[in-house]
Amino acid sequence: VIIPYSITLINDRTFYLASLKRIKLPSSLETIGKYSFSKCFSLETIIIPSSVTSIGQGCFSYCKSLIIVKFESPCKIKSIESLTFKDCFKLNQISIPPLCTKIDSCAFQNCSRLMGIILPSNVLQINNYCFNGCNRLSMVKFEMPSSLMEIKEGAFKDCYTLHQMSIPYSVTSIHEWAFEGCLSLDIRIPNSLNNIGNSAFW
Repeated sequence: VIIPYSITLINDRTFYLASLKRIKLPSSLETIGKYSFSKCFSLETIIIPSSVTSIGQGCFSYCKSLIIVKFESPCKIKSIESLTFKDCFKLNQISIPPLCTKIDSCAFQNCSRLMGIILPSNVLQINNYCFNGCNRLSMVKFEMPSSLMEIKEGAFKDCYTLHQMSIPYSVTSIHEWAFEGCLSLDIRIPNSLNNIGNSAFW
């Protein structure tokens, strides 16, 4: 599918459950709505043009064949909304946009083939259950100087192979169950922390 250059908006659920394997997004595109490609079970690759400024909640959720997501440079996206890539079981390659300040709840939940992630220095929060169930995620790196302040509830829960992480000195709070079930974790906890929630490392 090739979307014409005149299109600036893809509305909510436009391609929901569509039988797409590939789609070419135009460089005129600015907004991709909520759940617009959700449950496109055959979609394998998506390239987000640099013109795009926002991607809605659950946009690529349940795309079980999605392997690669690329953001063209210079990327203007400032947040990864909740459920955006939830249950994209084959996703193994993605770079978080450098201007991103927020990764919202369950954004990458159950992306079970994601092996590594680099979080840009502008990210302020890793929200609830963001990487929960990413059971092959072994490496998380933070670009410095990091602005990260909070790692929220269940953010890395059940990331069984996550083995090393240096939490930035900017972090003041790690919420409950943030690293529950991270059986291989070797972690450095900074002196900046004011709060560690219940069962954070259980």
